[in-house]
Amino acid sequence: MKSPVNLNIFQAQKLFAFWVRYSRAFYSLMFFLTFGLGLSVWYFNVYRGDWSEEQKRSYAATAFQETEFRESAFEAAVQTTAHRAELHDTSVKVSRDLFFSDGRKK
Repeated sequence: MKSPVNLNIFQAQKLFAFWVRYSRAFYSLMFFLTFGLGLSVWYFNVYRGDWSEEQKRSYAATAFQETEFRESAFEAAVQTTAHRAELHDTSVKVSRDLFFSDGRKK
């Protein structure tokens, strides 16, 4: 029975030789195309980011709202910080040394 795909070993060798010869050029071309695409996307997002007046007004209305100050939560956070500072300042007394199994002091 004849194979439906005719793979000639000499054509495979030619294809591999072509790939070895031009692979660097292919990868370089792909790199520069990707770099150019990224550069153009960056340019249009940064320098061509024009908004209509309606978009500017809606952004200003949502972005520049005042935040509400929750004084009780702030005071609780300050008290927690002060308590942690007190715990940090206290010295720790070691009641048992880990290196001596009978509980001797140094």
